[in-house]
Formats: sequence, C-alpha cells, structure tokens
Amino acid sequence: MKINTAIVLVFSMMATAAPSYAKDRFPLTVKALLGFCLSPKAAAYDDGFCSGYFAGAAHVIRHQANGRVCLPEDLSATRVSAKLIPYLQRRPDDLGKPAAEIIEDSLERLYPCQ
Repeated sequence: MKINTAIVLVFSMMATAAPSYAKDRFPLTVKALLGFCLSPKAAAYDDGFCSGYFAGAAHVIRHQANGRVCLPEDLSATRVSAKLIPYLQRRPDDLGKPAAEIIEDSLERLYPCQ
C-alpha cells in the first residue's frame, strides 16, 4: 500500500511540474511534444522529456516494427531528436495527431528497411 501511495505522489508531482500545454493530454500530440522539444526556456525537464520520448519510441519501434523500420544499432537519443524534430516541423497537418503514431511513421520513412 505504501508503494502505491508513493507512486501516486510521484506522478502527481510530475503532473504539476509539467508545462500547461502537456497537462491532461493523452495521447500526447505532436504539437505538445514539439512544445517540449522547442521550449524557449530550454529547461532540463523539457529537453529530457523530449529526448526520452524519442528514445523510448525508437526503442519500442525497433523491437516491434516487423521489418518496416531498420534503425541503426548505434542510433542515439540525440541523433533521433536531431532527425525527428525538423521532420515533424515540416508536417503541420500532423500536429494534432498522436506523437507515437507519427513518430513510427516518420522513422519508417527516415529509416526504411532495404
């Protein structure tokens, strides 16, 4: 019971620390994710959230893409972010769509299996 209370407390604190454009948004949209990535404050939280989201998505996609996406073995979170941020910025029609879905589509286009 103490562990559950601690988990709820931690997630509550994280939710209150998140910028207003990210609160209560599930699934996270491309627009909200880019808000973290392009934060004018360049806060460590925003940078970490952005890089972590891309790295986590790439990790899942690498293991579930079934031959549609072939990510380089040495692909870092920094490199994923550097590729995806400009790519996502060039797709304004996708801003309201779920980030995970669009990231998968983007990685499939950027790193197709040959």
